[in-house]
Amino acid sequence: MARGVKWGCSYKRTTLFVCSINIFIALYVLRSLYASLYLYSNNDFNRVVKYTPDQIRKMEESIRIRRAKEPLELVKIVKELKEEFNREETVIELPKEVKNKITDEILERLRSLNANANISEQRNAVEKWRKEKLQEVKLLARETEGLTSSILKEEAGILVRALESYWAVLSENIGLWVPAEVIHQEHDDKPEGEEEPEEEVLPGRPLPPECHAELHTDYDGAAVRWGLTHHKESAADCCQACLDQAKYAKPGEKKCNTWVYCPSETGCFSPDIYQHKNQECWLKYAEKPKLNFKDRYSDSYRDSHPNAPLIVPWVSGVVSA
Repeated sequence: MARGVKWGCSYKRTTLFVCSINIFIALYVLRSLYASLYLYSNNDFNRVVKYTPDQIRKMEESIRIRRAKEPLELVKIVKELKEEFNREETVIELPKEVKNKITDEILERLRSLNANANISEQRNAVEKWRKEKLQEVKLLARETEGLTSSILKEEAGILVRALESYWAVLSENIGLWVPAEVIHQEHDDKPEGEEEPEEEVLPGRPLPPECHAELHTDYDGAAVRWGLTHHKESAADCCQACLDQAKYAKPGEKKCNTWVYCPSETGCFSPDIYQHKNQECWLKYAEKPKLNFKDRYSDSYRDSHPNAPLIVPWVSGVVSA
């Protein structure tokens, strides 16, 4: 019986041969793509970066014209403003230890006043402290021997500028706010000897007696009108808003009996998460109105709340029933 013919290639060899052909074709295609991409990129690069001498001359002329038209005066003014801002930033960035020292000294000076001291006496006490401290740090900056001071010599130069030229900035930075006295001089028809009432120390029209306004006071209560979106021009307007809300409240609604107003242009501190701005007017209700803060924040409170200012910035009042 005749034997079958033995084929020269097996299934495994055939598979290997086909795979080799596929790999060769794939490499050939990749090489062709890379060559075409390189040629395209090279041609495009040569087409973009090669400028004629005339084009180069025009670009140089354009640059020269722009430089000639540069607003040198404006640049000079901007530079001066930047330097001024940098000087103010130096004042604001006083070391924390220095801020704490001068804040404690001002607080101690205010504590030495009579409990019934008015606004003028408080302002005079702070101004007297400022002049005394300014003289002290000036002497320290000049290396006067035998001078005892709680301020280091390296800090004296910065503090001199802060107390002399940037006192308002420093006051705001440490949270010191004392209402300015308002003296109206538009008319000369007042009886001789008549003085401005001390209650009229807040901006805007005088507050009526039923507002019972209290400076540096923050009352607690449930908000019947959210102050973040409720601003008024003055404390008197805020009080009037409280009276109007109570008058026109619907049955079952809480009626405003306490108003809280922020008169400070730099905003008012509060231990919550919000930033309270100037002219915020909070209308509140409390069955028995209770104080949150009065006059000054305590030392222990300021220790636990480093951002708290020296004096309570709010103005509040419990309206008449």
